[in-house]
Amino acid sequence: MICKSIIFDLDGTLIDSESQCETAWKAAIAEYRHVMTSDFYATLVGLSVEESATLILNNYPIPLSIDSLAKILTSKWETAWQNGAPAIPGMIELINLLDKNGILWGIATSSSRRYLDTMLAHHALVERCAGSAAGDEVEQSKPNPDVYLLAAERMGVLATDCLVVEDSVYGVTSAVSANMTVIAIPHTYTLKSDFSHAHFQLDSLTELHNNLNKFISL
Repeated sequence: MICKSIIFDLDGTLIDSESQCETAWKAAIAEYRHVMTSDFYATLVGLSVEESATLILNNYPIPLSIDSLAKILTSKWETAWQNGAPAIPGMIELINLLDKNGILWGIATSSSRRYLDTMLAHHALVERCAGSAAGDEVEQSKPNPDVYLLAAERMGVLATDCLVVEDSVYGVTSAVSANMTVIAIPHTYTLKSDFSHAHFQLDSLTELHNNLNKFISL
């Protein structure tokens, strides 16, 4: 299917922030004398902080409520990203190509609106993004479809006309449930994940850039 617009996930897809988040959250868990492994952290990629807190408490005996742990994780994470996070290789070139061809693009993330706005500003993308939605703006974030449907609504496009680029299983599930066409581009933390439910799988944003006309009507 040739799509008309594109919606990106943020962390691990456009922004290389997962290692910062892992370090921050491992530090939070270490304060309660537990060691979070990288393999366990990988199971949280794509989830909201509340859903992540739930899984953490299901696996580590920490004497906190979900809300309390979520606040601690958020605080640690906010400290880590105050100075921004680097772009995934190929991101700027791909965005430039989309803009050059008048292709609307947006973002749907499980992260907070405040974080999303900070990253857009850090990479000078605020005026270029046609619409975006954050995890704290919907009742249920990924793997539910709400955040993708909200992003499409704000872009003024039909969900069925959207191509989605994701790096997590939860994100792919979310976009597929929204009746969107999905490309999985695994990140370091999701290389071992099963993306068989995605419509396509590529290795990088650069590969998408070089083959964009196969997915988007230019």
